[in-house]
Amino acid sequence: MVLLGILTLIVAIGCGVLVLLRKLSATQADVRQIRSEIINLHFDVVRHHQPPFGRRGKTEP
Repeated sequence: MVLLGILTLIVAIGCGVLVLLRKLSATQADVRQIRSEIINLHFDVVRHHQPPFGRRGKTEP
């Protein structure tokens, strides 16, 4: 009876760890996606606010 209780406890802890690992991996994927979107948005904003290249882009005479 005690052996069955210990075995059940080990299985329950294992299932809990698996659930936490799945949540952690999903969270890391979400963080990667958000970071990628922020970087893309940053480069998009920088690209739109740069002066044009060539003579028209120079500010000094």
